[in-house]
Amino acid sequence: MKHCHKRKNLFLRNIDYIVLAGSVFITMSFAQAQKISSFDELSLVADTFWNGSDLSRGFRSGDAFFKNKYTVSGKYKYWSGFSYSNMKDISTPGDTNQYSAFAGGGHNSIIYAIANGNKNTIVLDGESRSKQLDGFYITNTTYTGLSMKNGDRFAKKFGGKTTNDPDWFKVRIFGYKAGKATRDTVDFYLADYRFEDNSKDYILNTWEYVDLSLLGTVDSVGFSLSSSDVGEWGMNTPAYFAMDDFNSENTLTAIEYNDNSTSTFYPNPAVDNIFIELNQSVEEINLLTVTDLTGRVVYSNANVSQNTLNIAVGHLSSGVYHLNIVQKDKTQHLPFFKQ
Repeated sequence: MKHCHKRKNLFLRNIDYIVLAGSVFITMSFAQAQKISSFDELSLVADTFWNGSDLSRGFRSGDAFFKNKYTVSGKYKYWSGFSYSNMKDISTPGDTNQYSAFAGGGHNSIIYAIANGNKNTIVLDGESRSKQLDGFYITNTTYTGLSMKNGDRFAKKFGGKTTNDPDWFKVRIFGYKAGKATRDTVDFYLADYRFEDNSKDYILNTWEYVDLSLLGTVDSVGFSLSSSDVGEWGMNTPAYFAMDDFNSENTLTAIEYNDNSTSTFYPNPAVDNIFIELNQSVEEINLLTVTDLTGRVVYSNANVSQNTLNIAVGHLSSGVYHLNIVQKDKTQHLPFFKQ
């Protein structure tokens, strides 16, 4: 039987409310100004990639060096670590299409990085070294995405013949400082078929944000991949993912509200409960819900009877959620982070 799980390890921090001309805008504030690895300063002709065949052992972007290992063994040539690409092929299956993001391109950019294998390392320097990172954007590669969606000669189709197999594919992210691993890690599911409701099963084909602040101050970051599809020789799912805008902030779309009716809540981040102070009459509220980033409703109240509410969130997985206050003529969407 499938079970509920941590949908995504997406994190939100330092939410500020700025009042301008009678409106409230949700913004993000970050103390550190470090160089983002956008990869767009790297040189590629259209529809190509770099995979380390020049034996340079990696490449630099922003305040980070992305390690690469290119190996020649007889007639075989293969690479691991990080490469970079501007390819957009979302339909060709198999390992001839290792360098395309399943999202069809980069995250608001042309060039993005591809990770392959379980020894992927990013070494930080410059302003980013030994400081707290923000995060990065991630998606599947087309090779891995289509393998999970349809199966191939090595890997199974996720969900199996009945679509009920509780398959999953995730990346675990480690922080290191002075060669020692930090206490916390970050997990992110690139595909998950463990929902009881099969309609919620997914294989990621969009760019999503992963917050790395939980790792603390680090001087390098490591990545490992794991899957439910494992055979005699290890993981059958192709061990790839795509990355963009490493050490960037999470950009939220500004949401405008009328200042006179904006409600407040605390604490943020939340652990066990959130407390809500409604600034409008309860008779004006048709519905109050909490949803995760997929839109799944995890709390609903259609009979709000008081202006001060206490909602239990301790059972929820870590991540970003939205408190939605529905009125006749508008809806407020207030994001918060559940630790």
